[in-house]
Amino acid sequence: LDRLRAHATRFLELLSEEGPVGKELEFLAQEMAREAGTLAAKAYGPELAEIALRLRLGAERLREQARNVE
Repeated sequence: LDRLRAHATRFLELLSEEGPVGKELEFLAQEMAREAGTLAAKAYGPELAEIALRLRLGAERLREQARNVE
């Protein structure tokens, strides 16, 4: 969870920065999806697994959007 939080924090910071940030946003979204996948794999119950899968899907959508950012 700490890495997921760190990636999300950096992602939000980049949104307010000037200059080309698209590649880094895409990378961070990929890492958030990876961390959410790890969380889903280690989930102890179906509720937590579902939340983790929703996180992963959200991160994948962010990654798609980041591809359109310069």
